[in-house]
Amino acid sequence: MDDLMNDGTIPLLVITAIALVVIWQAGAHWRAKTLASREAEYRALAGRALRVQEVAGDQLARITDQIAEFNNRMSVIEGILKDVE
Repeated sequence: MDDLMNDGTIPLLVITAIALVVIWQAGAHWRAKTLASREAEYRALAGRALRVQEVAGDQLARITDQIAEFNNRMSVIEGILKDVE
């Protein structure tokens, strides 16, 4: 055992083990930050998609109302034309 301590094998193993743990933890931290960032981007994208969908729904409702009004006017015009004949 003294030979291992004297030639530096055990301290080298301890330092190597500590370095591996630090590298492992740094990688885990980096992965967690990347996932959190990606999740935030997805949330922002989903929010924008929801706003666009709401605008499209509002536009569709207005167009539907305009078509209904157009159909009513056409019915009135058809009635007038039938009366004229």
